[in-house]
Amino acid sequence: MKKIYVFVFLLTFVVSVNAQGRRGSGLLDNWSMNFNLGVTSFYGDISVNDGDIIKKYTEESAPAYSLRVSKFINENFGIGGQVLYGNLKGLRNYSNVHTHSFTSKVLEYNFSLRYNITNVILGRPTKLNLELYSGMGQFFFHTTYTDVYPDDPSTEQPLEVNTFAKMTPEFVYFFGGVLNYDVTKEIALTMNLGLRQAHNDKMDGKRFPTEKDKLTWDYYTHTSFGVTYKFGGGHSGGSAHRWRNTGRKKGRILAKKRRR
Repeated sequence: MKKIYVFVFLLTFVVSVNAQGRRGSGLLDNWSMNFNLGVTSFYGDISVNDGDIIKKYTEESAPAYSLRVSKFINENFGIGGQVLYGNLKGLRNYSNVHTHSFTSKVLEYNFSLRYNITNVILGRPTKLNLELYSGMGQFFFHTTYTDVYPDDPSTEQPLEVNTFAKMTPEFVYFFGGVLNYDVTKEIALTMNLGLRQAHNDKMDGKRFPTEKDKLTWDYYTHTSFGVTYKFGGGHSGGSAHRWRNTGRKKGRILAKKRRR
């Protein structure tokens, strides 16, 4: 997990440095709203299909949807806020003696830094482009789980871990990428994949220590397809977040006045 921390820190640092010294857009320019549908997939103590992508999506994933509002400050760097609602599920059979299964509902809200890597590499906007992002936020979850022992029918009674009821949010940090394709100046299609590290080890109802007697946090991924609507002006060009530099526009106006 230390590698994930380092990656998120480096991405955030690079994005912040890149944003400095560049002319930005106006407050009302270069906004977008993205709605997407997909799945959230569980990785944790009881997941058994981490190496099989087909079974992961069919047996340990469940529907999810989210809404994100973003603003690009310059041609490469943006910020965003998101609300995500997803479902998780899993089942594990321990040597035919004990079966643990769970379902969970997750509500997450977060803040992210976004970096258009295609603009940086090519030096120009394109219809198809890739954004990298990293961020952090909080989430609530409601897990229902069962530990069934065949010799004891009473164990079929489901138990719960419910942070909604206590209104105690948990911390989450994440990183990922979004592939954008511009259909028109205002509309783009998106494909998203993000990894989310939960600061909690009870999302599946199991809480296992590691060899060093430290908890292994659960995590989940969000895979989705969506539509982005761009608004607020400045969307003329060729990328999912077409950048408008109001500072340059003012500079051209002043130059014309001087020539006169």
